[in-house]
Amino acid sequence: MIPVIPSLLTGVLLLLILLIGCRLVFLLFRYLFFRPNMFGVTFGMRLFTISVSCFLFRDFFYVLFWVPVSLIKVPLEQLLSGIGMMVEATEKIGTDKVYMLIKNVYSLLAEKTRYFTPYFLGGLLTACLLHEVLRSLFYDETTTDYQIRKRSLQFYHSSIIGGPRAVKQNIALFLLMSGSLYLILCVTIAIPYNNNFPGYNDQNKDTSVYKIRMAESGELSMSMNTFGQDTVPLNQAMRTANTEQLSALAKDLLSRNNGQFVGNMEEQHRYLVKRTNEFNNSVKEFVTAKENLVKNLNDKLKGKDGSVKLRYTYYQLLQEYVGNEIRIKEDIYRRALVRINDDYMFYVKDPIARYASAYSGFVTDLRRLKDGDIVPAELSNYTSTNFIFYRQQGDVMPDASRWGPEPIEPTPGTDWGWLGRSASWLIKPNAPDLILLIGMFGFGMLGAAISSFVNIRRKISQKDPLVDNLYIVIIRGFSAAIVIFLATKGGIAIVNNGSNNPNPHVLFLACLVGAVYSERIWEWAKKQLALKTDGGADPLPADENKDAYNKESDQPRQQRSVMAAPDEGAITPID
Repeated sequence: MIPVIPSLLTGVLLLLILLIGCRLVFLLFRYLFFRPNMFGVTFGMRLFTISVSCFLFRDFFYVLFWVPVSLIKVPLEQLLSGIGMMVEATEKIGTDKVYMLIKNVYSLLAEKTRYFTPYFLGGLLTACLLHEVLRSLFYDETTTDYQIRKRSLQFYHSSIIGGPRAVKQNIALFLLMSGSLYLILCVTIAIPYNNNFPGYNDQNKDTSVYKIRMAESGELSMSMNTFGQDTVPLNQAMRTANTEQLSALAKDLLSRNNGQFVGNMEEQHRYLVKRTNEFNNSVKEFVTAKENLVKNLNDKLKGKDGSVKLRYTYYQLLQEYVGNEIRIKEDIYRRALVRINDDYMFYVKDPIARYASAYSGFVTDLRRLKDGDIVPAELSNYTSTNFIFYRQQGDVMPDASRWGPEPIEPTPGTDWGWLGRSASWLIKPNAPDLILLIGMFGFGMLGAAISSFVNIRRKISQKDPLVDNLYIVIIRGFSAAIVIFLATKGGIAIVNNGSNNPNPHVLFLACLVGAVYSERIWEWAKKQLALKTDGGADPLPADENKDAYNKESDQPRQQRSVMAAPDEGAITPID
């Protein structure tokens, strides 16, 4: 016997759980936002650190906000359902019902604990570390406030404006190299997406491949025209049966059963013919909708701009989408076709064949029946009992005009993750010259910055900057990019690679080397021009043991003394 307790106690227990949940939520939010804690000393700082962590870690948001709300929401829902159960109950509620209510509350609350994942711990750690960093930088113990503006201005004036020149120059050099590396990364990601670079569009440059095609499918339409042929054995059995010796009662039973059976079979056949016509009409609509879908997607693909890689990726997505959508609907139609054929076999063809084979036995049984006899039930409803089955509802045909959501156009650089998305600004224009210029500028600046280390011939102290003049680094990098670009467009065969479009990697290598050794290259070129203008002598051969700019001539010093002096301001080779 289940013990019975007052219904009021159930509500009191649930209400107690609800009040405890409300109290816990109140304490949690008061600690998070209205008390100094590990997330910040002031309300604004706590709100900032928690918001940043919630933005980076979704599970952290769920644990801080959704789980506490569940402490109120779940008991309240169970309390309301318990009240409804108590109102409808005519008797007192048993302890088993109370136990189930409390168990539901526990299970629903326990389900929320799945959000306590490593991502929640990551968000918690991020908020705490962010607060500690900001507190060490901007918090003022005397004012118990974050002096963000004051400390930022102090740092700007003391460290940036008034800091040592070497530190500022080195920081600027670091930022310059970081920017050049970012440009190099963007160019590396953008090259495979461009149409015009050799080696990246050979397999997909034929525009005829960008056409969605439908796979050949079997015939879906059907016909229901075998009813006359299937009824021939039954009609022959009815004609050849000897019914002369039957009593009037037996003849009446035979006529009634025959009429009932034939009428039922004709009705079943008419119904299946109707279903067949609906099926065929739906198939025609499906074929038309399928052709329209493919045509519209091909038109969209034809007008799609962008690189070969993006277009080909989008084409593959659309082809897969069309194939899946058509296959799903064709499977539904094939199941409906099989269902109609099975229904015809089960409700029409098979009963007719079995009744035709049993017809002579039925007539033999009727010969024993005399007028005035009580008709047995198995003979009174012979056909409806043994051969007539009630049909089920037909299949619902799919809506041919409705298709699933189309795939989203691929975003440039998605296969590189967030790095690719950061380079999408260079991929979307699909401009090879822009990619070349940006890439050569990035490699040129990197090479010019590297040249500052390569050409150092003396030891520098910590007080001296690595580069005395950053403008020279930028000018070298930019000039190397422009010279290489113009030389390439002018027709240098070594980087043309046998095509109208230059190989970008060769250009980048030439730009990097030219920027690193630009000082030596220009000095060597100047000496060659000086020798030409002095007396038309052939250029001096290169000495294997010396750089071209620093080699010694075999001509007498007196003869070389009359050579044209270098222009004032020319770059002097480093000893």
